[in-house]
Amino acid sequence: MRQDEEVIDLARLAQIFWVKKFVVAVIIAVCMAVAAFIGIRQPTMYESTSILQINGDAWNIASVAYSSEKDENTKLYNYGTVLTTYIQIMKSPAVNKDAVNFDVKNIRGTNLISISAKGKTAEEARQAANGIIDNFLAFQTEQNKASKEKMAAFLTGALENAKNDLEAADKELAASAVNESDPAYRQLKRNAKAKEEIYISLLKEAEQSKIRQTAESMDLQVVTPANLPKAPMPGKTKLYMVVGFVVGCLLSLLYGLVKYRMG
Repeated sequence: MRQDEEVIDLARLAQIFWVKKFVVAVIIAVCMAVAAFIGIRQPTMYESTSILQINGDAWNIASVAYSSEKDENTKLYNYGTVLTTYIQIMKSPAVNKDAVNFDVKNIRGTNLISISAKGKTAEEARQAANGIIDNFLAFQTEQNKASKEKMAAFLTGALENAKNDLEAADKELAASAVNESDPAYRQLKRNAKAKEEIYISLLKEAEQSKIRQTAESMDLQVVTPANLPKAPMPGKTKLYMVVGFVVGCLLSLLYGLVKYRMG
């Protein structure tokens, strides 16, 4: 086939559309009507939203780590990485047990996030949002408790070892001849001092760990409980009609090209 035969005569194609304008109009109208029908048939949905605040070290660490960023968009992106863990946990089967359709967003420039859940009724939407929040808080509480218990057990063992090391160093120092000018004696003394400092440091950390175990620690705190929506979400019939119009135009173009090829 020659190259000039592959070029479409736009004037002729436009003439075909003009002659077949009624058919084109029908195609577009039918597509829009079908799309509108689909949009109307979509179930009514309600949306309930709750606002939570990120507490604890996670946000504080992020604030320090990204404080030097000059580009505000880069800072917000880095802050967003702090939310990734929480979002993934919320979407996990351990938290989202009922496979709720929900959305999580960060309120720009703050340590607040909003959780929006959908339901066929207002109460169903509120229960869905509350379910995600309650399950997440329970999951985090259990994880924090387990983490603190592991830390306490680790510190207990480390403290016992440090105590034994300190006692051994003290005995070794006491058994040596007291001669301040003797390098070996000074080394034993420094060693005993270092063991004592390690023991005291671990002892303080163990006491702080006990305090943290008794104190309630929660990474997320509910600021605004899930609301009971008063009205359903706006329908998307208009959006469906726009899609129907676009599809109708594409089908009309295809129809015109077929008629063009047929001569």
